[in-house]
Amino acid sequence: MKRIIKNLSITGAIFAAIALVYLELNLPPVAQLQDVRLQVPLQIYSSDNKIIATFGAKFREPIAITTVPPQLLNAIIATEDVRFYQHYGIDLRSLIRALVQLIKTGSKDQGASTITMQVARNFFLGREKTYFRKIKEMLLAINIEFSLTKQEILELYCNKIFFGKRAYGIAAAAKIYYGVTVDKLTLAQMAMLAGLPQAPSAINPLNNTTAAIKRRKHVLDRMLHHDFIDLIEYTVAVNTPLTAEYHAATVELEAPYVAEMVRQELFAKLGAEIYSAGYDVYTSIDSAQQNAANAAVTKALTAYQKRHIVTDPKTHTKTLANIQGALIAMQPDTGAITAMVGGYNDSDTYFNRATQAYRQPGSSFKPFIYAAALEQGSTCATIINDAPVVHQTSHDTAVWRPKNHTYKFSGPTRLRDAIAKSLNMIAIRLLETTGIKTTLNFAAKFGFEVKKFPHDLTLALGTCEITPMALATGYCSFANGGLKIKPYIINKITNYYGDLVFTAPAPIKERIIDVRLAYITSSLLQNAFKKVTTRFWRTKRTDLAGKTGSTNDHKDAWYAGFNRDLVTVVWVGFDNPQTLNEYSIRAAFPMWHYFMGTALQNQPNHILAEPAGIVTVRIDPKTGLLAGSQQTNAIYEIFRKENVPNQAAPNITNAAEDHNISELF
Repeated sequence: MKRIIKNLSITGAIFAAIALVYLELNLPPVAQLQDVRLQVPLQIYSSDNKIIATFGAKFREPIAITTVPPQLLNAIIATEDVRFYQHYGIDLRSLIRALVQLIKTGSKDQGASTITMQVARNFFLGREKTYFRKIKEMLLAINIEFSLTKQEILELYCNKIFFGKRAYGIAAAAKIYYGVTVDKLTLAQMAMLAGLPQAPSAINPLNNTTAAIKRRKHVLDRMLHHDFIDLIEYTVAVNTPLTAEYHAATVELEAPYVAEMVRQELFAKLGAEIYSAGYDVYTSIDSAQQNAANAAVTKALTAYQKRHIVTDPKTHTKTLANIQGALIAMQPDTGAITAMVGGYNDSDTYFNRATQAYRQPGSSFKPFIYAAALEQGSTCATIINDAPVVHQTSHDTAVWRPKNHTYKFSGPTRLRDAIAKSLNMIAIRLLETTGIKTTLNFAAKFGFEVKKFPHDLTLALGTCEITPMALATGYCSFANGGLKIKPYIINKITNYYGDLVFTAPAPIKERIIDVRLAYITSSLLQNAFKKVTTRFWRTKRTDLAGKTGSTNDHKDAWYAGFNRDLVTVVWVGFDNPQTLNEYSIRAAFPMWHYFMGTALQNQPNHILAEPAGIVTVRIDPKTGLLAGSQQTNAIYEIFRKENVPNQAAPNITNAAEDHNISELF
């Protein structure tokens, strides 16, 4: 009998040894822990390092062990593994105590996991509770102890362990529960956090204050028992009220549409890894401009809502109009988007009206009609008759009879005055003279999708559909002297290790129009802007240029304008198009000037420098021809030198020119 027992013992030992060897050979390599990549969320920043958004299921802020307060480490060690510095991965005393408890009661409640074993479990194993997994866990812990220092093991623990409420790692837990960095934690707070990993939900101070207080006391008892704290420190901490509150991931700059635009761009390139790979994205957004944009949109649209209270005819209940708006600002030399708002009072940031809403730009598209004509030889002094236009449409019996917004006609008018007054008839005749195909080809150079544009004279009234970003991109070419730029919003991206993995390339500038043409078009728009400021915004700035834009039935309101350093386009309307019952000068322009007034505050005037080949001459305001030397009502106009009038004006008069302008839009 003894021989049988002996043989069985030997056989069991052999099988146990074989099993251990098998497990050892099939364990994951712990060398991976020497270069571990923790799951860290995507974070998006402004150009001046203000946090805009965090994306990821796990909130984690990796922290070096040298920056963790010693008392916090003491709290963890006293609670989880008091002999951490004496064992080699397995605490035999705790293991024997757990085995005795299991034999006596059949309960596994007596913990025996060391900090090293918890690191092994969290990095390599699942949460299932089996003896097989426990053996693997112990073997891995031994391997880890022989591969890493105690400090390295502690650092892995402090960064990996789950603390509840999406907080992974001690630094994230300090932010989530107390809104502070680890160095600002009190002893009571340290004890609370150190006790959480045992049951992150059941003893969570935000879920169960009674259980949390009991758990915190247990940690403090252990710290006192093992001389990590004295009785005075213990008494103060144990009697401190719970101060934990949920602190969402910090947002220092409200720019949700920017965040979503960046997230979508990264996801399209990298997939789901962006939520855990630890990328930090630094955008081109200027925080001061973004704050100004947020305020401008809110102020303008709140004012609109107050002017248009909606009353239900049945209940007589008064509600606010569900108005929407967008704003986008760009640097004309680089294409960097410096501020963007894609909606108003809207929780759905997936639809960004600044980049995705295709709406008719109305008269804000006229500068491209005028610039195309200027390229073909027209000048600011060209005279076109502002008179009724009647055109046969594609339907046999229908005719098109467009009107000016005032329903009046001005007769022969110079182009400079025509664009300032936004005269529709002149824009139509100008397009007809230049040619629709020629004008479309010209617009295509600015990046517009002209294949989708109407190929008829309605184009003169801005019946194409474009986004605010597309319009802003087009205006950049007027502001920068005729160069096409590509808008961008990401300046650089760093990875988990802080290495630079992407930086925005130097802007590629393509000359698409003569610098003189850009200069003259900008001059026309400066004049148009001045007509607005005399009635709606008193400003001392002399470098601003822009154009209003209203559409049929006032369903869309725009203002697009710039100086040499900043292009801004705003849009106001309803998602389901309906009349605004206002011209753009009232619905949209306030938003633009609220923003630009702040964004350019304390900035010097800056206009496009006059290029070579521009000539200034005196002309007769009635004919656009050269003024006589004695003509007292002559005005100055700029021309490309090859387009200077070569005729003197006949019948020179001294009649004063009527500069009055009807209702602008």
